[in-house]
Amino acid sequence: MSFLPLSDNLEPRNYDPKIVMEQILNFISNEDISWHQAFEERAELRDHSVTLQIIEYVEANRNSTTDSFLDIEDMRKGREKIFENVKML
Repeated sequence: MSFLPLSDNLEPRNYDPKIVMEQILNFISNEDISWHQAFEERAELRDHSVTLQIIEYVEANRNSTTDSFLDIEDMRKGREKIFENVKML
């Protein structure tokens, strides 16, 4: 899965408009990506801020996401474990 780095305001960071459009089109054309998969991929990259944003989004939109079965507490624990491992490096 490719990604588009976003600022704290969820705006693309320093990207050419053509690249932004390609990334957006690539993302929306891939219907197989779940919030859980997105979380796992960002966690593997140790992207602490994006994993938090995913948790917050899923929690706030619990009734409208197709991933309503996700265990947010497990996501939080996994995120903290990754954060602890990064601090130890």
